[in-house]
Amino acid sequence: MGLAVMNTDGQNGKKKVLVVDDEMDALEIIKKRLEADYKILEALSGSDGLKLAEAERPDIIILDIMMRGVSGLEVLDVLMHSPHLSRIPVIMVTALDDFNTQQEAGHLGARFYITKPLNGPLLQNKVKQLLAFAA
Repeated sequence: MGLAVMNTDGQNGKKKVLVVDDEMDALEIIKKRLEADYKILEALSGSDGLKLAEAERPDIIILDIMMRGVSGLEVLDVLMHSPHLSRIPVIMVTALDDFNTQQEAGHLGARFYITKPLNGPLLQNKVKQLLAFAA
């Protein structure tokens, strides 16, 4: 598994959204929801997500918690302690519907926490909201 940069239709000027999830199906669902409006960057592991975040400096990161290897919470912690990446808003997308995990993600710096199965319109709204706030 590696990192892939998906430049939808080669369009420049689109905001970059990095999606980090070790499940290809989840990546595809999120990509289909967002690719019309954003340049989608994909990583299939937490470590690849960190590398891609450093290389591409996305405008927003959508991050799964439960991943093999480096967990989403570990990735979030590294992102929030990086002088170059700490200002990038992060949305956690996960099957964990656990209050303590939500609290930890919020404490570490996640802006939103969305549980799976994914509510597509909610995700689209949160991405749009965070990008408008950051503009």
